[in-house]
Amino acid sequence: MEQSPAERKNSRRLDKDEAIALKAWHRVDGQTREAIRSNFLPHLLGIYEARVRAFIEGTSGDNDLLVLDVQDPFQRLLLHGVCEFYNVASETTSSTVRECGGDKLWKTTMIRKRPGTAAPSRITLVDFLARRKNGSL
Repeated sequence: MEQSPAERKNSRRLDKDEAIALKAWHRVDGQTREAIRSNFLPHLLGIYEARVRAFIEGTSGDNDLLVLDVQDPFQRLLLHGVCEFYNVASETTSSTVRECGGDKLWKTTMIRKRPGTAAPSRITLVDFLARRKNGSL
């Protein structure tokens, strides 16, 4: 008797990389997960993901800092979700910038490694979401 796709999905065991990615996905705040799922923007997520992965892989100390200026609130939410997936700390601060047309509020997101931040999983967030979407995870 042939299994349905849902039964095959449930009966398949996760490999080590898939389990790591699933655990990382559960680290992401529920509201952020829902926003990422309902507005799947693989290109934008991929850009943020590449920056965060390069930061994790290219820094040696826990005191290193990645600073990104993301002004759009939804895009900042996605960035914070990527940071949660990769287990790095992110904090957005506001500052006032003087311009010829008046003062402007400027948002800066600072990303730091947490103690014990490990090398990124081989399955990226975008790949993980695509696999979930097509039912292979």
